[in-house]
Amino acid sequence: MIENLRVEFNSKKIQLLPSRQEGDILCMEGNELIATRSGS
Repeated sequence: MIENLRVEFNSKKIQLLPSRQEGDILCMEGNELIATRSGS
């Protein structure tokens, strides 16, 4: 299980906290990192 995720985007280091919900995915839109929940 991944406790946390660190992503380097545009020379910026971003730490993503673990989600309590399953099915969460990360997608890149433009210059933004967007976390969305898939499924119902």
